[in-house]
Amino acid sequence: MEIRFTTLPLNENSYKIPIQWNEYMTLKATRVSCELNKDTTRPIFSGYLIKQGKKIRNLKKRWFVLYPDRLCYFHKPHFWPAKGEILVKSMTTLYMPFNITPEMPYPFIISCPYREYIITAESEKGREEWVTVISAAIQNISKEIKIQ
Repeated sequence: MEIRFTTLPLNENSYKIPIQWNEYMTLKATRVSCELNKDTTRPIFSGYLIKQGKKIRNLKKRWFVLYPDRLCYFHKPHFWPAKGEILVKSMTTLYMPFNITPEMPYPFIISCPYREYIITAESEKGREEWVTVISAAIQNISKEIKIQ
């Protein structure tokens, strides 16, 4: 079984991305696509998010890129190397907390065995988009691990 992410232009700013076989959601902004099971080098989704630091709890705006097997973050787009990466297979929990602050109005949290990443989007819609595509990547990795 294979999940494919494909771009289908609806207008100049909209794309439909299949999340599962029979489930679709419309996403705004240009996004890159790939087949999850075949190509782990091409990004699925990208955009700016604000991440809380690990040691010093300051907030930094970072360019995030979701690949089928990892979520990388960069100082700016096309600014290599990556500042860090989170392996999708190490993500244990992905949730949206209820406690909202003015500094982090649209937060979501990615929990891994070694760290909890506190991230915020710039809008409610942006947060929903990121949570949806990260959830789809986690589901796909889980299916691949069970098959192997």
